[in-house]
Amino acid sequence: VSSYTTNFQLAINLGIYGTDLGYLNVYDQVPDVISYFTVIKKLSQELGIHNALQVDIIDKIEANIDNQDSLLYYLTGTYRQFDSYLKSNSRKEVGVLIIAGGWIESLYILSHNAVKTKDRKLIKRLGEQKHPLDNLIEILSPYYYNSKDFSELIDSLVDLAYEFDGIIYSYSY
Repeated sequence: VSSYTTNFQLAINLGIYGTDLGYLNVYDQVPDVISYFTVIKKLSQELGIHNALQVDIIDKIEANIDNQDSLLYYLTGTYRQFDSYLKSNSRKEVGVLIIAGGWIESLYILSHNAVKTKDRKLIKRLGEQKHPLDNLIEILSPYYYNSKDFSELIDSLVDLAYEFDGIIYSYSY
């Protein structure tokens, strides 16, 4: 955590650690869940968004650290509180970076599991990320000129989108 020094790095990694925390929770890795939650609290403090959290929600998360369903419920609520706080305090770019970090980490985990297991369902799910990637690029685009970090991130995602262009995917409601 101490190596993340900019708001960009802090926000991206808050999304990454949040995704990892969800993954660890699903696989019932309680000791790791506790350490990742500690990192998330520190990242939110460094970003100055810890005030968005109601004190009781932190207590509830800590009290339910070994209850998967309750933990997931409270963690989801935590991210909603962050989002609401960031929007009302004109810090939408931080929220967008948290989303980007979470999506990138999800794609990383999914792709590694798909390659390792060769599971067709995982490979299909990987292909389904084509449209969410386009949406992510769209919500990040207004911040392209905010910093070199933003432009490099968006350029990398656009490069990835070109790779996804070869995927034929259809969705029916």
